[in-house]
Amino acid sequence: MTVSLWLISVLLLVFIILQHITITAERDLIKSYKNTVEEFNQTINSLQGNYTDLMNEKHQLQNNFSFISHKKLELETRVKDVTAEKDQLQRSVEFLSQKKLELETKVTSLSEELKKEASKQGWFFMSNELKSWSDSRKYCRDRGGDLVVINSEEKQRVISSLVSETVWIGLSDIENEGNMKWVDNSSLNQGSEVMAAILDFSSQQQ
Repeated sequence: MTVSLWLISVLLLVFIILQHITITAERDLIKSYKNTVEEFNQTINSLQGNYTDLMNEKHQLQNNFSFISHKKLELETRVKDVTAEKDQLQRSVEFLSQKKLELETKVTSLSEELKKEASKQGWFFMSNELKSWSDSRKYCRDRGGDLVVINSEEKQRVISSLVSETVWIGLSDIENEGNMKWVDNSSLNQGSEVMAAILDFSSQQQ
């Protein structure tokens, strides 16, 4: 009887210990499950947040894409317009270049005609710029003329009526000092009346 009670007590103690171990294990397992569930919930919440952010980014990208597509269409239209304007300007430039060439040809032709007419009619031009005799002659020659040659009394009277100050004329001894010559290489006629009429002009030359 005593042995039976002792055995029952031992078995009961073993059962209690096993129950305690089982309960403790179950508690740990439940706690572990709870932790896992919390981690899953946190992960789900994080993924949900990431998903929301990604959806927002997607909408933003779609809006940006729509904006860029619209701008692309605007730029393509602008490029077409600019290309058309460029073609029009190119045609205008070609037209104006042709007109420029035509005008240059006409100006050259007219200039030659004016030079010939000036030579025939004896036209004169008087500049207000102050220059030396050599620079004045270069100025005239660059424009198709030369310093005036006074080879007649009539021309001398015309020039005298046009000027009120001392001016350069086409008479100089620059090539051979003491030997006065006109710019057309004609010699000064010492005995002519023209010689006396131009003394005031020649006295100012260099």
